[in-house]
Amino acid sequence: MAYSSWVGMAFLLLCISCLAQEIPTRQVGAENARLRRTRVSVAEGLPAAQRVKQTAARSPGNARQPGQGVQQAKLRTAQNTGRQGEVERNAAVNVGRKSKVASREKVDSVMSEAEKARNYIGHRPQCAEDVDVYCSNVQRENNFQLLFCLQRQAERVSKKCHQVLWQFKWNLTQDARLDHTLQQWCKPEIPQSGCAGKEPGKGELLSCLLSKRKDFSNPQCQSVLMRIQMIVFSDFRLIRGFVEDCRKDIEKFKCAKVQFVDANILREQSDTPAGSQGLTIACLEEHIDDLAEVCQKRLSVKEEQAADDVRLDRALARACQQELEKFCSDVPVQQGKEYDCLYHHKFDEAVSKECRRQIRRRQKIESRDYKADYSFAKACKGDIEKHHCLDSNIKYGFGRMAKILLCLDEAAEDDELSTNCEAKIEDAKERIMGDFELSHALVDACHQDVNSQCREEADSAKEGAVIECLMGKVVDEEEDEDEDNQPQNRPATGKVSEKCANEIQRLIERVDPGSDYHIDHTLERSCKPFIMSECTPDTGEGDAAVLSCLMEKVDNTKMPDECRKHLMHLQYFIARDFKLDHQLYSTCKEDANRICSASFMNPEEQPQEDGNSNELPPQMILACLYRAEIAEDENEDEESHRVSRSCHAEVLRVLRERAVSVRLNPAIHDACLTDLGSLCPPSDDDGSQEFKCLQQHYDRVTSTCRVALKRWTAAEAEDIRMDKPLIRACQAAIQKYCKEEANRGEGALIQCLVEHKNDADLPHACNEEIQDFQKIEMKDKSFDFNLRKACRTDGKKFCPEVKTRQEVLDCFKDHLLDKEIESQISQECLTQLKLAFKERGENIDLDSALHNACGQDAEQLCNSVSPGEAKVVECLREHDARREVSPGCHDLLQQREELQVKIPQVDYRLMTICKSSIHRFCSETHPRDILYCLEDHKLAMSGDVGCQRVITERQIEAGRNIDLDPRLVTACRKDIPKFCRDKKLQKDEVIRCLKGALDKRQSLTESCRIAVQFREQQSLMDIRLDAQFYDACKGEEVLKKCLDVPQGTGAIGCLKEFFGSKKGANSAKLIQNNECVMEVGRIMHEGVADIHNDPVLFTHCMLDLKHFCSDIPFGSGKKIVCLLEVYTTNKPSKLSDDCSRQVSMRVDMWDSAVKVAPPDSLPELASLIMQSEARSTILTSGTVVIIVLLVFGCFIGRKCRRRKKRGKSL
Repeated sequence: MAYSSWVGMAFLLLCISCLAQEIPTRQVGAENARLRRTRVSVAEGLPAAQRVKQTAARSPGNARQPGQGVQQAKLRTAQNTGRQGEVERNAAVNVGRKSKVASREKVDSVMSEAEKARNYIGHRPQCAEDVDVYCSNVQRENNFQLLFCLQRQAERVSKKCHQVLWQFKWNLTQDARLDHTLQQWCKPEIPQSGCAGKEPGKGELLSCLLSKRKDFSNPQCQSVLMRIQMIVFSDFRLIRGFVEDCRKDIEKFKCAKVQFVDANILREQSDTPAGSQGLTIACLEEHIDDLAEVCQKRLSVKEEQAADDVRLDRALARACQQELEKFCSDVPVQQGKEYDCLYHHKFDEAVSKECRRQIRRRQKIESRDYKADYSFAKACKGDIEKHHCLDSNIKYGFGRMAKILLCLDEAAEDDELSTNCEAKIEDAKERIMGDFELSHALVDACHQDVNSQCREEADSAKEGAVIECLMGKVVDEEEDEDEDNQPQNRPATGKVSEKCANEIQRLIERVDPGSDYHIDHTLERSCKPFIMSECTPDTGEGDAAVLSCLMEKVDNTKMPDECRKHLMHLQYFIARDFKLDHQLYSTCKEDANRICSASFMNPEEQPQEDGNSNELPPQMILACLYRAEIAEDENEDEESHRVSRSCHAEVLRVLRERAVSVRLNPAIHDACLTDLGSLCPPSDDDGSQEFKCLQQHYDRVTSTCRVALKRWTAAEAEDIRMDKPLIRACQAAIQKYCKEEANRGEGALIQCLVEHKNDADLPHACNEEIQDFQKIEMKDKSFDFNLRKACRTDGKKFCPEVKTRQEVLDCFKDHLLDKEIESQISQECLTQLKLAFKERGENIDLDSALHNACGQDAEQLCNSVSPGEAKVVECLREHDARREVSPGCHDLLQQREELQVKIPQVDYRLMTICKSSIHRFCSETHPRDILYCLEDHKLAMSGDVGCQRVITERQIEAGRNIDLDPRLVTACRKDIPKFCRDKKLQKDEVIRCLKGALDKRQSLTESCRIAVQFREQQSLMDIRLDAQFYDACKGEEVLKKCLDVPQGTGAIGCLKEFFGSKKGANSAKLIQNNECVMEVGRIMHEGVADIHNDPVLFTHCMLDLKHFCSDIPFGSGKKIVCLLEVYTTNKPSKLSDDCSRQVSMRVDMWDSAVKVAPPDSLPELASLIMQSEARSTILTSGTVVIIVLLVFGCFIGRKCRRRKKRGKSL
């Protein structure tokens, strides 16, 4: 071999040896520091071997250097004997270590100054000035260090020196001996990587090895290739095949000022800035979507090779030099760590615009090709291969990273990914969500919208600002459409385009922030303090649970407004894809497949909507699942069309969370958009009132809206927490009364709130919200969850055709009154029916039939009565007793009263006000006999005045309508046809008829006699129960007096109080109505009929009765006559003082009553006698008196006649 060849080879080996030793022989920290010092210079290159060869050829004397000959001999020996690659590498390393300096000195010693200028950059006159200025501390004979140094100042280096550097690198990459050297250092890797057999001197071997570099484990080979790669990537002309593939695009987009010389070289034009060719690749990448496919592929290969070291991306390294020093000084240089560091600080205020632009460019490349993201490709390599995410359907180009992410997401549903891969997936999604420009499809669809509506955010350096702005515009636009009643198709001007809105939806589907709230930087930033205090996820729940927590607490006053706003924007898009709520999707996937025939495809795989697809839209799957809960409306097999228990709970959770706004429920929003615009005015809150507005207009909305609204409200009935206005208003009440029911579901919470609806300390706003929900319940039978669940089977059997809750109750009312049919109804259904009837009776507004029949009467007669607690209904009943309501209202009130009397549990006032007394006196009484039990214990309820009043009201009503006294009807069912058969009597007159039969000593059955006597005694005990007296004495002072006496004083006590206070007054002015006069007489007669009818007299004279009248039977006034005889025949009276005083008061009362109402004529006297129920006694007594008078008169007349005859005779 010629001397020059040996010199060139020695010099090349020396350089390569120097490079190869650095990484394996130094510690990682020292290597990082050294590499960092040369980071931006990217001094990629080796010595110009060709020039070394030429210099050696011109040197005097061709004798080999002793040391060099020995070294070459050793290498040739190793090659000839075929030793293993490890031996060869060790020999080469030893050569470099032992003779590095000596060899350089020996080579230099044979070179003249002119030869040095040709072989060393530092001695070239074109670079002398640049070396002195920028690299004075670098040895001039060290080409690599000078190359690193000068490339660090590439923009300042002179044009002449730059040409020298370019020629140096070009000659190196085209030298065949470079291939030979690479074979020495990478001998085992060449056959393994498929790079053997490449033609030398063409750069083919180098290109092949560089493409496989990251797969090699040999550190020396890695180090050599890395250094050569830095040289190659510093200028696009050095990359094999790049010029041929991208020449047209370079010229088209003017990414380099070059002129074509031959098939291999493009020379720079004279005005080309120094070092600008290193930016050509960055220029092409900015136009990558418009490049030829062959150039795109070439760029992809290049970026994959540069993925592990930021220095290989010259444009990025130059633009971010300061940022790398500031933020990434402690980060390892290789394995893509510095890329990740820059990405993390991308939106930091200290990052320059140019650096941010270059980072964004790099990330765009990664979004097109996942291998350009070294850390992601390395972490997920095994998972990508395992789950076949690189099949034939995934091709190079936009969306590759997105498709890989979607593939891995799907794989994670059934199989656990590696921890490192999961972390990198999250990082990749965060980057896409944080920068609008990283998604080519989004930029293409939304660039006009960004320019017109989000320009300020686009100009800012705020992470995620543009995407958040667009999301907000889409949601706000929906609000505008609701208000203006616009169609769904969005106009192109003034609002976000439909194309942009759809692409935002697809972006959300790709990055899937529902799985991890960290992906949405805007949300994480605005909600982080609240999350830390209120939503720290429990072990095992994951970050998806945090998003659910935020929605559950969206009304929390501690939540920042910005957090709430961003949360609502994100939820708007999540709500439109079933898969984006991970908790819901993982729990209900099988149910959705079974019930809704839903197939879950990636967004990229979903067919375009053409109106002919039978595929259920993803936003409708949730609606399909909660529709399945209204099973009684479907003639289907319930088991096959009912969701699982776990899925059912998840469906309710999601519905509850999304109840804050109708826009979060696409099924309702899309179906009811027109109705929202025409029926519901804009609301200042977050939209939850729109649900209530639609529900209140349920009968007026379109049929499509009604169907969607029915499903929603049926679900709301099960979990009232979906009613956000109600929950807000009743939060304190829930904590106080319904804490246990709050999380129980199945209608427990609303039932608890209804029970406490009228509590004194319940906020008025809460009462109104409960009332509103109860009104909505009446609109459809499915809106009462407890009734629907309990009576599912019974409803199909007895009332299959009914639709509304009102119709259900009306239908079952007749069945409940029939004991035979009632026994066939399940106990669970009976309980809920009675509860529903009771709730209906609380407010006239909850009884649509009664409201329609009595609405006007209520306005006229009960306008001053506050609604609730059955007050208006009771007011109407009072006026009905006075016959002041309309006929239709009267009939319906009578029906309601009959039901309440026969089934006391449905009487709201009775069961609510008398709750404690029922528990005290009637806990073991049959439910149907509760009212009778309370009547029997009425006087014992001294402390329960409210209950006494309710019982009295029910007794008054029973006194006017025999149908309201089932006990009397049952007892006299044989007597009524017998004694009152021929009379066309009203229901109140039947009671009078039975009393008359009792007074006439007619043969009533024993049960009827006892029942009538009981009713008569009750009337005498409380004058208000006597309808006859009340009707006859309207407006009379005696009625007012009797209404004011305490309960228990009785009718006699009432009259005693009245006549006692009027003693000596002008009797003609006391009672003006003759009918009232007769009623007074009747009551007085009934009062003396039995001592028990005068409880005060009976109490005070109990001992006297035992002493003087023990042998006198009760009834027919015999006990009272006995006391009167003892009182009048004995002066002083033998009665006790108390008894004597009470008897004396009764005598005075009777005398005053006679003076008050004496008959004005004989016909009136006869009428009074004949109308009195004691007429037989009066007539008998009168007849006896008349006979006595006649006998006495005859006797006196005879005596007088005799005296007259005697006088004449005398």
